[in-house]
Amino acid sequence: MDIEYIYRRRVLLIWFLTQQILPTQLELVQNNTNQLLSVSNPNSLDVKSVTLYDIAGKLIFNKVNLGAKTNYEFSTAGLSEGVYIVKLQTADSKEMGQKIIVERVK
Repeated sequence: MDIEYIYRRRVLLIWFLTQQILPTQLELVQNNTNQLLSVSNPNSLDVKSVTLYDIAGKLIFNKVNLGAKTNYEFSTAGLSEGVYIVKLQTADSKEMGQKIIVERVK
């Protein structure tokens, strides 16, 4: 794989981590006991997409047109332990990114 390509993808991931446009309106929590990624949306914002990337920038999943529910849950049971980046986008194009850590609870 081209080194410049890897660098660009990592820069993009770091950018996602710093995008905290919606932190007071949405909360992302990785529950390792239940192997679930939970999104709390108390203001019922219209969520356009929730996207998960591994730390190398590989797309893990992209859930789209999720609507305006107050809570969303996504299984992380099939993921390897490690660091992942969640990108969330609302219908009005506001975004936030957050790092999560998936661990197996013994």
